[in-house]
Amino acid sequence: MLDGLPAVLNKASLRFVAQPIFRQKGELYGHEMMLLHKQHKDPAMFMKIVNHMGLRQNLDLEVCRMAEPVLRTHNLTGCCCINLFADSLQEENVIEALLMLADPSASRWVMVNVMQLDTSNKQFNLSEIIADLRQCGVRFCFDVKLLMQITAMSLPVDMLRMDIRQVPEDQWARWISFAESNCVPMLAAGVDDDTHREALRELGIDFLQGKIFADMVLLNQNQTA
Repeated sequence: MLDGLPAVLNKASLRFVAQPIFRQKGELYGHEMMLLHKQHKDPAMFMKIVNHMGLRQNLDLEVCRMAEPVLRTHNLTGCCCINLFADSLQEENVIEALLMLADPSASRWVMVNVMQLDTSNKQFNLSEIIADLRQCGVRFCFDVKLLMQITAMSLPVDMLRMDIRQVPEDQWARWISFAESNCVPMLAAGVDDDTHREALRELGIDFLQGKIFADMVLLNQNQTA
């Protein structure tokens, strides 16, 4: 499917890792799935290379196509959160692959964490695309940092995400209150110690994710969960 593309997108070098997402009271909600490269083990460096080579849509297509057999092999249920670039959501082949992944007959649902939303994406019809995908059962999550942009405020949203490693602690309460006032659940990512976990629970966080609960687990098509 991706013959002729640079080796950075060689399927043999790409691996999914998954990290559980929990409700505030401890029930398992689902997993975030992230695609990593064997050679470029730092996700930030891998994404920098992908951006530099103009391969964002190609990578997102592979994320959608590779996720389905991995989910089936590991029998993961509940929410399956994947990270896709905003401009990829306007590509027809990515939309088709995403709808295949969001098979309503499976005991799971797909949530897209939208990345790099900016004015250069030419997103005049992104709101309509997201609305159509939501009608097909796909859900959408936005990082609170994106809410500073006018475009983001006009998009349908099912969950907000706050990476506490990037948001100062004195702003947590404000963002959680903002989510609550807009009737949107909030996910706190990067929760790595008990102090932060308890502080977030006291503030009324809805969902939690981080090393304090579980490390990332390597997934592949030949290994059972």
